[in-house]
Amino acid sequence: MGYDAGMSVIPRIGESVERGWRWLLELDRPAPLRSDAEISAEVERNYRWNFTFNLLDGAFFWFGASFASSSTIIPLFISKLTSSPWPVGLVAVIAQGGWYLPQLFTAPIVERLARKKAVVVNLGLFLERLPLFLLVASAVIAVRSPSWALLLFLVGYAWHSLGAGMVATSWQDLIARCFPVDRRGRFFGTTMFIGAGTAALGAVFSTRILAVFAFPTNFVYAFLIAALGIGLSWVFLVFVREPVQPASAPRKSQRQFLASLPGVLRRDPNFSRFLVARLLLALGGMGSGFVTVWVVQRWHIPDSTVGLFTASLLIGQTIGNLTFGLLADRFGH
Repeated sequence: MGYDAGMSVIPRIGESVERGWRWLLELDRPAPLRSDAEISAEVERNYRWNFTFNLLDGAFFWFGASFASSSTIIPLFISKLTSSPWPVGLVAVIAQGGWYLPQLFTAPIVERLARKKAVVVNLGLFLERLPLFLLVASAVIAVRSPSWALLLFLVGYAWHSLGAGMVATSWQDLIARCFPVDRRGRFFGTTMFIGAGTAALGAVFSTRILAVFAFPTNFVYAFLIAALGIGLSWVFLVFVREPVQPASAPRKSQRQFLASLPGVLRRDPNFSRFLVARLLLALGGMGSGFVTVWVVQRWHIPDSTVGLFTASLLIGQTIGNLTFGLLADRFGH
């Protein structure tokens, strides 16, 4: 009897999980049937609203991320926990692979969803934003248990990075829906200009935190600000008005989707060249964390100088993003 009762609970748990999944993704809400002209009118009607709230999302995300930079602050923190170089390399792999790899597996699911914002907001909170508080916890125990702190940090950072990759396709689709193609460069350029600017100010502030407070208190405050800033950016995403559109993509299994990718690359050599360029950029960026650790160990610079290094990187990005965003809209991406 006990066995039968236990077996009867399993289907109910499965049904509850399915209901929760459908609720999170808003699968039970039918998408309105509208013409292309009606959708375009809604995009224009909400353009300023969506521009503002997506910009605020980007600005606060960049600000928070400057306190947990994968090329400066994080390698410095890891160097306090261990003299081994492999965790620094692992963080670089997680940062790049965590963003790109999950998109291969989420793309066939996302393209069949009428509502992309539900993924970005509802799932993104648990997959991308909340795990950052594990970084704070790792800094809290850094002195008492460096090994456990390192493990907790890597788990939290991997959770955050993979979570970001899992919602990335939905976020990109959401942006594509909110902004016409001839104004996306303007949006990204302005957002990254303001975002990198706030991040540069944050990096200067992190310089002060790293200088005034002793280890690990300085990193507790830095990671806490990172988690709160990126968490606040999520709040602004909640207010984005998505022009919901019925999904028209045919249903494919994961195997069918992956099997179709070689054909896509053969038919679109321009896309293939783009992917090669992104691969090379990602590969080159993986060494930046080692630069930070080497400079600290070679010249014995204070931790605060790493904050200035972060600021200098972001100032360059601030100028470049605005300039090339405007040029892209005018002359082509």
